[in-house]
Amino acid sequence: MGKVLSISAVILFCMVGIVYGEAGKDKETKDRVAEAAVWFFKGHEALSSGNYDEAITCYTQAKDSDPSFTNAYFFLGNAYLKKGMTDSAIYEYKKALALRPQAAAVHAKLGSAYLQKGMLAEAGYSSKKALAIDPNDALAHFTLGSIYSKKGNDAVADDHLYRAGILYLKRGDVEGTVKAYECLKKTHSKELENKLYEKLYPELREKSTKPTE
Repeated sequence: MGKVLSISAVILFCMVGIVYGEAGKDKETKDRVAEAAVWFFKGHEALSSGNYDEAITCYTQAKDSDPSFTNAYFFLGNAYLKKGMTDSAIYEYKKALALRPQAAAVHAKLGSAYLQKGMLAEAGYSSKKALAIDPNDALAHFTLGSIYSKKGNDAVADDHLYRAGILYLKRGDVEGTVKAYECLKKTHSKELENKLYEKLYPELREKSTKPTE
C-alpha cells in the first residue's frame, strides 16, 4: 500500500507542477486542474485501501473538476469494476476512450468488463484494439485467451493465455500469472502449461531435479 501511495504522490506533484508551470493557462484553469489532481490522489488512497465508495466519490470529483482528465474516468471505471458495477465501469471506460482513443490499457479494461458481462464479441473487439496499440498488454491477451477458451478454440486460447502469463510474470504480477496458468490448464496444452509452470515455480523445478540422498 505504501508503494502505491508513494507512486500516487509522485503523480500528484508532477501534475500540479506541470499545471502551474504551463504558460498561457489562466489561473482559474490551473486551479481547476490542480484541484482535480488532489481529488485523484485521494481516490488512489481510497482505492488502495479497498474503500471503493470513497474512491468513486473522489474520482468523480476529479473528473468534474477537470472534464479532460482521462485517468480520472479510467480509475473511476476501475473502482466501479471492483465494486461489481460493471455497466458503470463500461460507461466510464468509454468516456476515457473518447478523450484518448489510443489508450491501450483502457481498451483492455473495457474488454475485461465486457467479458464479465458475457459479451464475448465486444470483449474480443476491445481486446484486439488494445493489442493493436500495445502487443504486450497482458490483460488483453488474458481476455482473448478466455474468450477463445469459452468458444472451444483451445489452439488459439493457449497461446494468448501463455503470453499473458509471461507478461504478468515480467512485471512481477504473480497473482496474474497464476490466474493465467490456471486458465491455461483448461486448454489441455501440456507443452505451454509446463513451460509457464517452470517459469512461475523455478524453485520447485530446481528441487525436483536435485538427486535425492
